[in-house]
Amino acid sequence: MSDILLPLIFSLVLTLAVELPLALLLKVRRGKDLLVIALVNILTNPVVNFCYCAAILLFSEYSVITY
Repeated sequence: MSDILLPLIFSLVLTLAVELPLALLLKVRRGKDLLVIALVNILTNPVVNFCYCAAILLFSEYSVITY
């Protein structure tokens, strides 16, 4: 379980560490706007990373499924 969970958490933290300061740099100052940015990342980042990992497993050269 932690083999999957730790990279997802690391990816989310790294994404938030990049996007929130970038939003501040682009003059997004309202707390609600920053909260929306954070919540959207929290909701979408794990899904996107899971889909990415699944695509690698299914469609890469070293795929579990061979065609």
